[in-house]
Amino acid sequence: MRGINRSVWFVIAFLTLCLVLGLPARTLSAEPDDVAKRFGVGFIPAESPGFLSIRVDALLDRPGVADALKKLAADIEPTLAEVFFFGKLSNIERIVVTLVPLGDKPPVPVMILTTKNGFERERFMKAAKEMQLKETSVDKLTVYAPENDPHGDAYCPIDEKSLAFGPAIGLVQFVSAKKSNGTMYDSFSFKDVNDKSQVVAAIDPARVVPAPLPNGFEGFQPLHQSQWLSFELRANQGLDLLLKARCGKANAKLAMGSADAGLKMLTEVLVAGLHDKRFHDDPDNANLIQVLDGLVASLKGAKSEADGEAIKCHMEAKVDDKAVAVALVEGAMRARDSGLMRTAQNNLRQIGIAILNFEANNAGILPQAAIYSKDGKPLLSWRVALLPYLEGDDLYKQFKLDEPWDSEHNKKLLTQMPKVYASPGVILKDRSLTYYKVFVGKGTPFDPKQKLGLAQIPAGTTNVIFAIEGGEPVPWTKPEDIAIDPDKPLPRLTGPYKRGLNVVAGDASVRVISKNYSQKKLLLATDINCKVAALQTIDEPDPEDAKGSGSKETKPPEKD
Repeated sequence: MRGINRSVWFVIAFLTLCLVLGLPARTLSAEPDDVAKRFGVGFIPAESPGFLSIRVDALLDRPGVADALKKLAADIEPTLAEVFFFGKLSNIERIVVTLVPLGDKPPVPVMILTTKNGFERERFMKAAKEMQLKETSVDKLTVYAPENDPHGDAYCPIDEKSLAFGPAIGLVQFVSAKKSNGTMYDSFSFKDVNDKSQVVAAIDPARVVPAPLPNGFEGFQPLHQSQWLSFELRANQGLDLLLKARCGKANAKLAMGSADAGLKMLTEVLVAGLHDKRFHDDPDNANLIQVLDGLVASLKGAKSEADGEAIKCHMEAKVDDKAVAVALVEGAMRARDSGLMRTAQNNLRQIGIAILNFEANNAGILPQAAIYSKDGKPLLSWRVALLPYLEGDDLYKQFKLDEPWDSEHNKKLLTQMPKVYASPGVILKDRSLTYYKVFVGKGTPFDPKQKLGLAQIPAGTTNVIFAIEGGEPVPWTKPEDIAIDPDKPLPRLTGPYKRGLNVVAGDASVRVISKNYSQKKLLLATDINCKVAALQTIDEPDPEDAKGSGSKETKPPEKD
């Protein structure tokens, strides 16, 4: 249950790649039919400005696809069990993402996940209790949401097999609108949809992107005025893609020009991406590159054409089904990671601000890497010292600061780790572990041999790393961080996310450094006396960079 807002990213992968890969559907209004039921449109409120429906079971049924996904499934399924409460990729029947309008505010996404054999209700109820979620009855359904947090993660069991996720404010509106205003059955026709398609998506462009259009996109006004833009995807020995815009006969010619310009722009963007050396040389991109190569080939010959009240563009990309399936799941994982990393960056930003507030309230002295005993032994982590500046004053007062982190009294507080020290979406068996650390050693802001303030950082706070989300996780109260020695190479660090590592500088600014970062520059970026802006160019790896043997955590040395 940790990070559902964020975990919508797990699905939006399918959304992201499906929208990048091409897409397509149809429009109007009709009675519920078998095709519409298959795509779960009954879950979508009639007033929704957009939706995506993915028939996961149909994708997984393609020959060889299940085998191709075995390795990825092993990585994903712990998250499925912990966050979505059903555990097996093969148990997913359908994923629906709908945009829920919130008046004059931007719409928010709500996801409805339908399983074949049902989700684990007991596990869900236990997690809801652990998270202290409040039960609210909305039109005979129960919404579980955090109290006094309209943007917090919320859940709603729709039936025995379907569970809805999303921000509390959106989920309550979703349930209310679904019951009172009808569903997409009443406003969108599925009579044209191919019943063998696995993905269908549609948006009302004017409601998703209000007028006027941004500079440079004015030429897409005819498409923007369409009632619906719809997309459909079918994997069948390649990709069968269809884009359709319901624009009216009078506007069709102009809309065709806009659509062709859009296809040309998409082709140029994809070609540029495929020629990016860093992207192309990354082995993790092999399946995606294969899919994009096929898509680019199909786009080059694609043209829109009139189709009654609409225009359409049909494309066929010759791509191996297995590559498509793996690329979709990998894309989902990356999209999810990106969303989670943004939340993690906010954690680091709060930590950075807390460090600055500590310095401002303690005679211009930064927190040390540890709270020390009178004889100089490290007892508790800097993470404990920051609690009063992270809305954790009550928890701070419960610690015995003259006892070590694992004393009989202090170890009881391990289970109360603040949310700001937890990497979003990362599932650890021990909930008291954190990836957030500082660098400890001579010349760092947290040099155990001396007390430093911002005024003692000649390199400037913008260029010096204060904290990082990386290395092996450690108990959050334990004085254990990353030891460095300016005279020795720094072992390569990894973190909880595949994309790279989050760091916060001394001015509380946050950035991502790539997994191929320069080790030499990372070492320089921890040095308060460094005269070059190493952090700004850290993503440019040095040819002589050693592979390293992994991060090395260490306890701060005892004081002299």
